[in-house]
Amino acid sequence: MIEKTTQDWTRRLDIVTHDVSLLCSNLENSALNWKPNDDVWSVAQILEHLIKVNSSYYPMFKSLRAGTYRLPWTARIPFLPGVFGRMILNSVKPENVRKVRTFPIWQPALSGVEDSIVDDFLLHQTELKKHIASSSDLLTNHTLIRSPANSNIVYTLMDAFHIIVTHEERHLAQLKRILAMHEKS
Repeated sequence: MIEKTTQDWTRRLDIVTHDVSLLCSNLENSALNWKPNDDVWSVAQILEHLIKVNSSYYPMFKSLRAGTYRLPWTARIPFLPGVFGRMILNSVKPENVRKVRTFPIWQPALSGVEDSIVDDFLLHQTELKKHIASSSDLLTNHTLIRSPANSNIVYTLMDAFHIIVTHEERHLAQLKRILAMHEKS
């Protein structure tokens, strides 16, 4: 089951990666940073946000491997990780059109994201897939982690990867909407 699940995550990440490459690789900086208004992120900000969110988990993976990872007291409440995992996963699903505020650590730059953001994102996807591929043992052991944004929020690593992949799909849909608006402007 773990292998099938990780293959599914990899397949879904490959789709996001392919679509971002196809849609964004030839965009100029002005198009990457275009925003219809101040309340909406640009394509570049979306990609930067995804890199920030996903990368915020990487120190945890290293700490888990080193045996130095510590969980908060909330991890001792048996039902809580499942509740938190489902709640966060439901909030990031692409079909959930409600706008969700992001935590400050995951906010993208206000403007002027670098031209290299698309290449940075594509390289980041390769790194993310390596983390997933090397986590089979942790997934099998139902490893718990805490949210990088709030240490009292705990969920399984399995839920974390579900959240990460689904979150990327949500923002891919947002990216497509921004590009469609840009074409009409």
